[in-house]
Amino acid sequence: MSFYQTAFVFIFLPVCVLLYFVLPKYCRRYLLLAASVVFIAWGGLKGLAVIAASTVFNYFTGLLIDKKGKKTAWGTFAFVSGILCDIALLALFKYVSPAASLFGKNFAVGFAPMGISFFTFSAISYLCDVRSGKAPAAVNFIDLAIYVCFFGKLVSGPIVKYADIAEQIERPRTTRNLLERGARRFAVGLAKKLLIADGLTVYFNMLQSGGEKTLLGAWTAALCYAFILYYDFSGYSDMAIGISGVLGFRLPENFEYPYLSPSVTQFWRRWHITLGAWFKEYVYIPLGGSRKGNARTVFNLFAVWLLTGIWHGANFTFLVWGLYYFVLLVLEKFVFASVLEKTPKAVNVFLVFLAAVFGWVLFFSPDIGSAFAHIGNMFGFGCGSAASAGSVYALRGAGILLVIAAIGATGAVKKAFALLEERTRAGSGVISAVCCTALFALCVAEMANSTYTSFLYAAF
Repeated sequence: MSFYQTAFVFIFLPVCVLLYFVLPKYCRRYLLLAASVVFIAWGGLKGLAVIAASTVFNYFTGLLIDKKGKKTAWGTFAFVSGILCDIALLALFKYVSPAASLFGKNFAVGFAPMGISFFTFSAISYLCDVRSGKAPAAVNFIDLAIYVCFFGKLVSGPIVKYADIAEQIERPRTTRNLLERGARRFAVGLAKKLLIADGLTVYFNMLQSGGEKTLLGAWTAALCYAFILYYDFSGYSDMAIGISGVLGFRLPENFEYPYLSPSVTQFWRRWHITLGAWFKEYVYIPLGGSRKGNARTVFNLFAVWLLTGIWHGANFTFLVWGLYYFVLLVLEKFVFASVLEKTPKAVNVFLVFLAAVFGWVLFFSPDIGSAFAHIGNMFGFGCGSAASAGSVYALRGAGILLVIAAIGATGAVKKAFALLEERTRAGSGVISAVCCTALFALCVAEMANSTYTSFLYAAF
């Protein structure tokens, strides 16, 4: 079950919200856990069993760390064992099979638990925070189970620390304002996914399915994917934040108009914000951050981006993608820092966007050879011609969506609504509600066509 499917939008979510407000407040936690179990079980009972086992294991590990003393030998043993087991679980379902194939072996688990990367990172951060004293061990199993399994964030985040959400889990509550904002946020996220991301996916697949390779087709495909990934993932995050808001949770933002970033550093503070914050807090800073000289800083950046690439998948392209950003960040920080400071901001934004577009080619390419071939096509190498009938047709079809996507990625729409709210205070809420209702109606029509695709980050 996914956020954009009819069963979720018209059955699962309405029933869950209705029961949330009808049942006594002390029942809300049990309802959220039960709803999350149903959501996970919908995707497969094997996946539910894995998530349940992981949650139980981390619950008792957290209690053991707390009981034996965080800095004692037994506490350290429990902590290290817990972290290694969580990493082993992630490796089993994401990396063992691809690694075995490199040695000519055939090993397949046969299924992948829903949100394996995200709930594993949540579990690891929980054990780390209990160990460091930033969060108390969950005494009530239901609290930790909701933290790990809550359907509003399970599949693709945002990644939330237990310390930041523990109080909300114990006393989930909502207000009319949160309810209205959550509903609007969900409608906007659904529109991002179904109307823009899935619309561009049609033309991207058309260009990637074969035919003559052209310079125009290569650029059109790369630009389409850059906006597909942004609207697909930010759309999911909007829906997750909206659902959580309706049910009494305040999740952190995951995107802040990253394509307006004037530097690569800023880009990764605005794109998948919670993942970057996770790696900063649990990898970069423990390694020493930037406090131990330039050489150590470079090594720490290398470690973070190596792990970031590996986290996204077992394909070699993700590893190269991580190292690609490591190189860009090192060049930005230590080689071109003074030059970039004097460069106009608009130029820097354009260069960072281009860097992101080239990086995403590694994301959608099945292998390194295909990625380099596509990038070569973008510079005219290996192309039969500059354009073809197919690439022109794809650009014409995707052109309007690309313009809309580009405008939306600048925050212009949000600024326009803020200005409208300022000038027409009495009617701003009505206008926003009407616009979101119209978007939702368009999404319903799109859902009826059953042409939507799965969330891209669900694969990670």
